Amino acid sequence: MEKNLYFYEDLMEPNLLNGKEQSLIDDYLNLVRIKFHEWKTNLIESDIKEFTQRQNSPEFDSDNFAKLPGAPILISMVRQQIDVAMKPASYQLLIDVVNECCIMMSEIQQTWINLLESELQRYLNNQEECADEIIIYIVALANDQLGYTDFIGGLLNQFTSSLPEEHIKNINNLFNNLTNGFFNVATNSINTILDIIFNDLKSPFKELHTAKWYKVDTMEVIVLTLKDYTDECNLHLKSYNFYKLMINMLNRFVIAYLESMRNKAVTFRMPHCIDKMRKDIHSISQFFGQYIGAQELTSRLDVINKLHDFLGTSKESVHLGYYSIRKSYGDVPRKYLKYILSKRNDFDPITMMKINKILKDKAAEAGEYNGERTVFSEIVIKDLEKQKPELMKDVREAFHNMQNISLRKGKKKNYLSTINNIFHNRNK
Repeated sequence: MEKNLYFYEDLMEPNLLNGKEQSLIDDYLNLVRIKFHEWKTNLIESDIKEFTQRQNSPEFDSDNFAKLPGAPILISMVRQQIDVAMKPASYQLLIDVVNECCIMMSEIQQTWINLLESELQRYLNNQEECADEIIIYIVALANDQLGYTDFIGGLLNQFTSSLPEEHIKNINNLFNNLTNGFFNVATNSINTILDIIFNDLKSPFKELHTAKWYKVDTMEVIVLTLKDYTDECNLHLKSYNFYKLMINMLNRFVIAYLESMRNKAVTFRMPHCIDKMRKDIHSISQFFGQYIGAQELTSRLDVINKLHDFLGTSKESVHLGYYSIRKSYGDVPRKYLKYILSKRNDFDPITMMKINKILKDKAAEAGEYNGERTVFSEIVIKDLEKQKPELMKDVREAFHNMQNISLRKGKKKNYLSTINNIFHNRNK
């Protein structure tokens, strides 16, 4: 039998919480912060020690993907605190706990970014001591970030189905920022791997288009080095990260190749060098074609092919070559184009002065470029100005020889003075 006792809330004194609800929530959140700080410190110290010492290989999951031991522990910690916060059915408490979780994980993200930078520098300073297992540990770190994003995506789906819409917006914003942070760590990891790879390739890229390049297959060295690193990453790097690695690797290759064309020791022996350069790009296309679609690959290598066409142009059609490359790459530096043409063995300084005048005129006609940045925005050209004294020396020598010949024929004109004026007026 049921019986109504007719008690009313205003007759119940004192109240159970006596208006201290917010104070209790604040105390709980403060406890969560303290525990998060303790757990984060212990967890990250353990992972950092393993990441920096690298005494053993990292762990591998059932799919042979590398991983660090701290990731599942961190996920478990966050999961437990969120489960506890959901029990009282206080939406604000849940949002506050989620916010504390996001703060802690964001701090861990920044810790990893800083550590990647310091470990890269340590490797560059002492490669023999630091080389062991560094790539596979960075691969493991990149993989963990995708695991975190999957976890956050699962939480968001859970909240979307169980929380009122007005609270979802706040949590969605928190999770979006956190997810972007995980992708940022993964990107930094991939870029660090590429920094290591292309540091190893500095010497081969410096040899491209030099006297040594004509005697040996320098591009084969580059391809084999890329293959060795790629094979290791392909075994243990999750597919999303691996594809991003290959795309960024191709971009790095293109930039390194463009910069190699303006190295100090470069000499373009015409027309033989053009054929050899195209064979090099065919080799690199075969390598990247294993991992990147044909259309994407062709698009990203287009700038190199266009530069080869421009390099092989005749002095009579330089203006057409300039229009062609400027149409596709509006921010291509005129000084860069002038410099690579000056490295042709069949263009003397006087011819180059005429070509430079043509390039300057056509660049002025085309006007300032205000479109989207292209790969040329990544090319360093400021030190090209250092080559002016060398070019001036070549010009003086050429005209000195002309002057001697003319003087023997009785001509008294001061050719050196004339060319000095022309050089300073046209080479600006």
